[in-house]
Amino acid sequence: SPKKKSSSKDKTPSKILFFPVEYSGTLIGNRGKQIKSIRSQSGANVLIKDDKGTGMAVLSGTPEQVGDFFSLSTLILHFFNICN
Repeated sequence: SPKKKSSSKDKTPSKILFFPVEYSGTLIGNRGKQIKSIRSQSGANVLIKDDKGTGMAVLSGTPEQVGDFFSLSTLILHFFNICN
Protein backbone atom coordinates (compact mmCIF):
# COMPACT_ATOMS: atom_id res chain seq x y z
CA SER A 1 0.00 0.00 0.00
CA PRO A 2 1.28 3.53 -0.73
CA LYS A 3 3.03 5.25 2.12
CA LYS A 4 2.00 8.63 3.46
CA LYS A 5 3.87 11.41 1.70
CA SER A 6 5.96 13.67 3.87
CA SER A 7 5.29 17.38 3.95
CA SER A 8 7.44 19.72 1.86
CA LYS A 9 9.30 20.89 4.97
CA ASP A 10 10.44 17.27 5.54
CA LYS A 11 11.85 17.02 2.02
CA THR A 12 15.48 17.71 2.86
CA PRO A 13 18.10 15.66 1.01
CA SER A 14 18.81 12.65 3.17
CA LYS A 15 20.84 10.30 1.01
CA ILE A 16 22.53 10.09 -2.36
CA LEU A 17 22.57 6.81 -4.26
CA PHE A 18 25.41 6.52 -6.81
CA PHE A 19 25.18 4.01 -9.65
CA PRO A 20 26.65 3.45 -13.14
CA VAL A 21 24.99 6.01 -15.42
CA GLU A 22 24.09 3.28 -17.92
CA TYR A 23 21.60 1.98 -15.32
CA SER A 24 19.63 5.24 -15.30
CA GLY A 25 17.17 3.88 -17.84
CA THR A 26 16.63 0.77 -15.72
CA LEU A 27 15.93 2.82 -12.62
CA ILE A 28 13.65 5.26 -14.45
CA GLY A 29 11.92 2.66 -16.62
CA ASN A 30 9.87 3.02 -19.78
CA ARG A 31 8.13 6.43 -19.66
CA GLY A 32 9.17 6.78 -16.01
CA LYS A 33 7.04 3.83 -14.92
CA GLN A 34 9.68 2.22 -12.68
CA ILE A 35 10.70 5.40 -10.82
CA LYS A 36 7.04 6.39 -10.34
CA SER A 37 6.33 2.97 -8.83
CA ILE A 38 9.29 3.20 -6.44
CA ARG A 39 8.29 6.75 -5.44
CA SER A 40 4.72 5.64 -4.83
CA GLN A 41 5.74 2.62 -2.76
CA SER A 42 8.29 4.49 -0.67
CA GLY A 43 6.75 7.97 -0.46
CA ALA A 44 10.21 9.47 -0.99
CA ASN A 45 11.10 12.17 -3.47
CA VAL A 46 13.99 11.61 -5.87
CA LEU A 47 15.94 13.56 -8.43
CA ILE A 48 17.96 11.50 -10.93
CA LYS A 49 21.10 13.23 -12.24
CA ASP A 50 24.07 12.43 -14.44
CA ASP A 51 27.14 13.69 -12.61
CA LYS A 52 30.01 13.47 -15.11
CA GLY A 53 29.16 9.91 -16.14
CA THR A 54 28.00 8.70 -12.72
CA GLY A 55 24.31 8.22 -12.08
CA MET A 56 23.10 9.94 -8.96
CA ALA A 57 19.73 9.71 -7.21
CA VAL A 58 19.23 12.49 -4.66
CA LEU A 59 16.69 11.14 -2.17
CA SER A 60 14.58 13.15 0.25
CA GLY A 61 11.77 12.46 2.67
CA THR A 62 11.52 10.93 6.10
CA PRO A 63 14.27 8.48 7.12
CA GLU A 64 11.81 5.59 6.59
CA GLN A 65 10.81 6.82 3.11
CA VAL A 66 14.42 7.31 2.05
CA GLY A 67 15.34 3.87 3.41
CA ASP A 68 12.46 2.25 1.55
CA PHE A 69 13.40 4.01 -1.70
CA PHE A 70 17.04 3.00 -1.28
CA SER A 71 16.08 -0.64 -0.66
CA LEU A 72 13.70 -0.83 -3.63
CA SER A 73 16.02 0.92 -6.06
CA THR A 74 19.13 -1.06 -5.12
CA LEU A 75 17.12 -4.28 -5.44
CA ILE A 76 16.09 -3.29 -8.98
CA LEU A 77 19.64 -2.29 -9.95
CA HIS A 78 21.05 -5.50 -8.46
CA PHE A 79 18.47 -7.62 -10.30
CA PHE A 80 19.27 -5.83 -13.58
CA ASN A 81 22.98 -6.42 -13.08
CA ILE A 82 22.47 -10.16 -12.46
CA CYS A 83 20.14 -10.61 -15.45
CA ASN A 84 22.31 -8.75 -17.99
